[in-house]
Amino acid sequence: MAFRDFQAHFDKVEVCNPTPDALEGDTVPKWVVAVPQGSWVRGATAGGCRSFLDTFWTNPQIKLSLTEKDEGQEKRTFLVALLQKDRRKLKRFGASMLTIGYAIYQCPGQDRHLNKDFFRHHASQVRSKTSINLREVSDRFSLPPGAYTVIPSTFGPHQAADFCLQIFSEKKAITRDMGGTVDIDRPEPPMPTPPGQETEEERQLRALFTQVAGESLFLQFDADISGTMSSCELRTALKATGKGKPGPTGESCLHARRCFQLSTPLLQLVVLRYADQEFQLGFDDFFNCLVGLETASWMFQALSTENKEFIHLNINEV
Repeated sequence: MAFRDFQAHFDKVEVCNPTPDALEGDTVPKWVVAVPQGSWVRGATAGGCRSFLDTFWTNPQIKLSLTEKDEGQEKRTFLVALLQKDRRKLKRFGASMLTIGYAIYQCPGQDRHLNKDFFRHHASQVRSKTSINLREVSDRFSLPPGAYTVIPSTFGPHQAADFCLQIFSEKKAITRDMGGTVDIDRPEPPMPTPPGQETEEERQLRALFTQVAGESLFLQFDADISGTMSSCELRTALKATGKGKPGPTGESCLHARRCFQLSTPLLQLVVLRYADQEFQLGFDDFFNCLVGLETASWMFQALSTENKEFIHLNINEV
């Protein structure tokens, strides 16, 4: 085939690499593969692409650590493939291939789930060439060693699916799901109140209510003054419950201010429980959510005697 004919009839070339450097040397090195998996859940972790800034940050975030350079190179070469799972199996139920893609951000010193402000002020280092409705989207990149965050997404928000992210490299790449930890800042309760005043339970509930209602926490996330807040902001709102001013008697009231950091699976369950079909929470829904988390955390600590991450229940305790 003449080169001019090749140019006339083809506009894309895909190169398949059986090994990291199959065309060089006599040795046969093998790929090192990391395979983090996750889900896009409506109203919780299905944030859509970067064009939807208000929800993009809620997508699953995979921390990627490139610790070594390639031999004789200043950068690290790796392949990233994003696959949407079970779409062909679900075709008979009316499901079709979603338009998917991913972006990779450099984030040195960031060891937490990145918030909306980060993406407002930072551009991606590299990204998939295009979002497309194929089962798999893959590309090859070269980046300096360092800390990065991979954001897999559908094109539009609130599109539910399971995905698999495959990262191929010559040397080991360390990956970690940034939504996999649960951390509830729940300090010890204060000393009993003096006689004649409110009971401890009443005082804590009053402080919690004042913190949520009186300090405008809820209103902070009700941007359009509609009386509801988006479930996509629930992660940030729960963290914000740990902030506040001194109480009415002058004490800090930090004992009554809880900071809830939920794992991605737990956050998804909370959204399914408290958000409506439009992924909105009213004030009563948000307050019930806080009370439920507060109660669950106290119960968990009471039943956790040896291991602080797990509890064992008998039939009577269930």
